[in-house]
Amino acid sequence: MPRIARHLLVLAVSLATLAGLAGAAEANTRSTAYAVGTWHHVTKNWNFKVVSSDRNANAEIANANMFNDPPKSGYQYVMVNVKATKLTSGSGNAFWDLGYKLYGRYTKHLYSTASEVAPNDLMDQDDVLKGGTDTGNIVFMVKKSDITARGLKLVVDYEYSFNNTNTWFKIG
Repeated sequence: MPRIARHLLVLAVSLATLAGLAGAAEANTRSTAYAVGTWHHVTKNWNFKVVSSDRNANAEIANANMFNDPPKSGYQYVMVNVKATKLTSGSGNAFWDLGYKLYGRYTKHLYSTASEVAPNDLMDQDDVLKGGTDTGNIVFMVKKSDITARGLKLVVDYEYSFNNTNTWFKIG
C-alpha cells in the first residue's frame, strides 16, 4: 500500500472513531434534563446519576471542615450527591474526569464547584477501574434567588473533550 494511502486510511479511521465518541453520549438540553435517580451515559466512559441534593447545605459544609468559609452574602451552599460508574477499561476518577456546573434558572448563571470541603466529597474518592463506582458530594455556592426560583440543573461534561458533551440533570 503506498505511503499516502496508508496515512489517509489512518486519518479516516481516526475521524470515524472521533465521530463515534462524539455520539456516544447523546446530548440533551436544559429542558430535557434527566430526572433524579436516572442513570445516563456521560460520554462512553461514564454512566452517571444524581442521587439527591440539599439546597441549604450551609451547616453541613461548616461542620465538614473548620477551614470552610461561610457563603457570601446573598448566597448559600447547594450540595449534590452523585454516583458515576466507569464503563471503559483503564482507571478513572469521576471528579477529575468529569466537569460540573450548576445552572441557575433565574440568573442564567453557570456556577462552578465551590472550593469548600464537603462531607463525603467526590473529590476525595479513589480511582476506579471498569465497573467501579464513585459516589460523593459536589458543592456549589449559589445565589439565593436561583434557589428560590427552583429549576437548578447540574451540567456534567467530559473534561477531555473538545466537543459539546454537556449532559443535563435535574437535582430535585
